[in-house]
Amino acid sequence: MSTSLSKSLYTKGLQCQKTLWLKKYNKTALTPPNTATIARFKEGDVVGGLACDLFPGGREIPFKGTTFSQKDK
Repeated sequence: MSTSLSKSLYTKGLQCQKTLWLKKYNKTALTPPNTATIARFKEGDVVGGLACDLFPGGREIPFKGTTFSQKDK
């Protein structure tokens, strides 16, 4: 099991350690996101795309499948 934390998981852990543990080790115990939350996630994707447009020539660094040192380059 991976022990890495994203910013959102870290923040979630500051708010509630139990939720952080569940998200990392027992996701099936959590309530799935509702329609409004899913819509917010989609809006976040749009905002991320707009942010990428602000920096031509920039590149998106994938979260999954890379190590921290690979992200730093």
